[in-house]
Amino acid sequence: WSTTPPANPSDVKRVGFIADGPITAGTSTEADANGFSFGVITSGLPVAGGEVANIAQAFGETVGDSTDEVVYDESGDQNPNNYNDDGTPPDETGTDFNPATDLGIANPSADGVDEDNDNTGEGPKGEDTVVTITADIETTSQILNGPENRPNAIGPTNDNDDFTNQSTTIPAGTAQGIDIDPGAVTFDNTVENPNATNLDNVTLLPIAPSVGNAATNDPQVNPQFTTPVDFGPDNQIPDNTTVTIRYEPETGPILEATYTYTEAGGFTLTGGTTVNVGTLTPGQQLDYEVIVDLPETAQVQGYGIPIVAFVDNTTDGNFDVTEDTVFNITVDRPYTGYMQMVQEARILDTDGVTVIQDFSGGDPTGDQEGTLAERAKPGQFIEYRITYTNISEPLVGAGNVVLDAENFTITEDGTAAPNNWVTVTTHEQGTDPSQGTVEYFNNTLSFGNTDPASGEEVTRYVNEVGTVAPGDNGSFVFRRKVD
Repeated sequence: WSTTPPANPSDVKRVGFIADGPITAGTSTEADANGFSFGVITSGLPVAGGEVANIAQAFGETVGDSTDEVVYDESGDQNPNNYNDDGTPPDETGTDFNPATDLGIANPSADGVDEDNDNTGEGPKGEDTVVTITADIETTSQILNGPENRPNAIGPTNDNDDFTNQSTTIPAGTAQGIDIDPGAVTFDNTVENPNATNLDNVTLLPIAPSVGNAATNDPQVNPQFTTPVDFGPDNQIPDNTTVTIRYEPETGPILEATYTYTEAGGFTLTGGTTVNVGTLTPGQQLDYEVIVDLPETAQVQGYGIPIVAFVDNTTDGNFDVTEDTVFNITVDRPYTGYMQMVQEARILDTDGVTVIQDFSGGDPTGDQEGTLAERAKPGQFIEYRITYTNISEPLVGAGNVVLDAENFTITEDGTAAPNNWVTVTTHEQGTDPSQGTVEYFNNTLSFGNTDPASGEEVTRYVNEVGTVAPGDNGSFVFRRKVD
């Protein structure tokens, strides 16, 4: 390192604050407004924007410590010395600093995120500060309709397939292959007039995917749509799905309309009156709600509902692209859960290498637990593998709302039925999480995050994965020796 800044600022990869000599006990920069701070200018981000992540590290040595042990902490939480959330040290010596791996390069998926940007993050080690950079989006549509406060959002194709993703809750203990009757999901959307003149009779409707396909794939009707938009087939929305459009004006009664969907007939008005918000003046934005109530359906699925905002030239409450050419579509996509998990097992011979039976695959959409055809013998090993995937739509375009799985945790408890491996096997070292840390337990007694010696009585494994971004996946592997 050098105290002389390089001629090219882009050559700076790390910024350090060096204290010469001992620091008096109790010293703090917390109240110093001009304390440890620096600024950066983004470059190289995609047009749609992106995320900038940062994590700070502090290093030192205790005066008089003959071992010269490094005192080490990372930003993002209130725990000193990278202590765990339960107050235990990360290592028997009090620190777990490894210069080969602790490089100070922020990785939100692995580190976790300090969500409120106030050093209240949770999880092992430190957590990243993440700043989202959004683009100054230019669109060609004469009306804009999109996620809350982002009516000009851009989707995978253009500003007609931007989206908001949300998930229903799944009752605890529900097997993944069982259909559920999910609760209603409420989406917050915003519509805007980007023009210099008024837009009259602005109307909000849910539409079948085929209606959206036809409306956006005809350049003769709408020359700005040079790239086709594919909203998928009509059967992707379950029959008897209900969608309610709700708009609450500053004055006057609430406007609300409920529609029921069938693949054969699309959306049919079954309650209330079509929501016509009236006139939007130049630059005016209005917020409205879309409440989606799915019928009994499969878990871990996404169901895209196109919502159109249009100028109703015929004032009949129906969307006809040949007459209502000023429109914009956004997609509200409820998920019936979005983290897919599969558990597999394999049998290894007494050498821990020879495969007696390889991993048996569970079915992600049905019985997610594989079944061993062989019977493991004493001295052999059963190796369990749990894989997980965030199946929700990844972050693309700009201004879209995605589903990060935050504070994702896997618990494998050998004492919880139907598990019974704790009664006939013992722990074997070699636990392998692809992300996060593992805490080991003997009932309520914690061994901490260090993989216990083979033969220790481990009854429960807790893999604190952290954040799993849309489209990301990982695994957790642990091994048991048959008694």
